[in-house]
Amino acid sequence: MSISRRDFLGASAVGGFLLAGRETPASSGGRIDRQALVRRHNPIVRRLDPFAALTVGNGEFAFTADVTGLQTFPEEYREQFPLCTASHWGWHTTPLPPGLHVEDFRYQEYEVSGRRVGYATDSTGQEALFNWLRQNPHRLHLGRIGFELKKKDNSPGRPADLHHLQQTLDLWTGLLDSRFEFEGQPVHVQTCVHPEMDLLAVRVQSPLVGEGRLQVLLAFPYGSPDLDMADWQSADRHQTICTRHGHCASFQRILDGDHYWVSLAWSEGRLEERARHQYVLNGTGGESLEWVMLFSPKPHRQVLPSVTEAQQACRAHWERFWNEG
Repeated sequence: MSISRRDFLGASAVGGFLLAGRETPASSGGRIDRQALVRRHNPIVRRLDPFAALTVGNGEFAFTADVTGLQTFPEEYREQFPLCTASHWGWHTTPLPPGLHVEDFRYQEYEVSGRRVGYATDSTGQEALFNWLRQNPHRLHLGRIGFELKKKDNSPGRPADLHHLQQTLDLWTGLLDSRFEFEGQPVHVQTCVHPEMDLLAVRVQSPLVGEGRLQVLLAFPYGSPDLDMADWQSADRHQTICTRHGHCASFQRILDGDHYWVSLAWSEGRLEERARHQYVLNGTGGESLEWVMLFSPKPHRQVLPSVTEAQQACRAHWERFWNEG
């Protein structure tokens, strides 16, 4: 039997359509099982890969994590996919260098529809001003939140020390679930962002917490127009004012003419200042540690939701999102 190319392609298209239809998850009532359909596309990461950083967020605020569920190894990701904490409102402007004035900028004129129009395309003779205008304002890395892992010999843990890595971003719930082993000890991390607040919620479970070999580093950088949005070498160019009360702390961040605030609340543990703009959160006994961090362009004085409440809000939001339309 002979068949034309057109008929063959037509039959193939119909067959593919029917096959795709059969493979679509469906409930017994014939409706699409949206949960199964969405979850079959969950990203899964099983090794440290600079091109496989995963992000949780709410459309206004985002936190990008490495395979540990936090920003533990930023240098390994810096060139390919920087690990940043960012928001729509988080911008920084470097002060204009002395002697420069924006009104002195010279535009390159072009003929457009019979008239001369100036464009900022020529830096000749005005390189410093040209570069300042091009680089400002720039997005700001609001703060690094990562683990500090200590080996039994007290040396710092490295990526090669992590084993049995398994990280899944559950698209149905918005929760980032990260699991790994460090020197034979399991670590389980749950990370999410509240759907209505610029708030990061994290829960960690591991024997390493009680042993004091898993700590959380909070670090705040100066602004930078570079891809990673952070300058870690200019500690004297910005300020971090920390106020503590019980298991809560607030940080006022001052970078030249820009300000923002960070509110932190944690479970059993203690917060210690490590260095300028650097703080360490330690668990005290037990095998779990959880905390929430709210980032805001204005001071925030309301009680923060718990990790459980943030997770519940996250689940409800994303389930509603996937069921609409």
